Amino acid sequence: WEWLEQTLSSEGPALRIVVAHRPVVSLVHRSRRASELQVEDRLTKLLTNASGISPVIYMHGHDHAMQHWKDLRAPVTHFGNGAGGMGIHPFLPSNYETQRGAEVQWVEQEYGFAIHELGPSDLTTYFVKGETGEVIYAVRTRFGRP
Repeated sequence: WEWLEQTLSSEGPALRIVVAHRPVVSLVHRSRRASELQVEDRLTKLLTNASGISPVIYMHGHDHAMQHWKDLRAPVTHFGNGAGGMGIHPFLPSNYETQRGAEVQWVEQEYGFAIHELGPSDLTTYFVKGETGEVIYAVRTRFGRP
């Protein structure tokens, strides 16, 4: 944790990308252990604090669905892409669409993958349906210093 805290609190990059296995927010309906909830709480605080320096993108797998979440309090964007594994997970009811200060922007229960294109002032993410290669969702996240 110490290394991550120091790295995320340092000045420098115009964008911070954190990639991890488990989600911080997810619309997938599955059980969560107490330790998982503790990690989610700690990461939420770290990501929110880091976003005061520069925007943060948090990418995760684990949950078998495609997801895009946007933090309502800070410039933190969450992308979930665990849709290449076995079995697609069902979603929680729609009243769970806001979690830990983040709001769901898009979710899909499809097998597929994500492509991320990093430009000088934005990151474009494409979610692609595995069977057809069709882009089923795309979003551009802008960053940079004024």
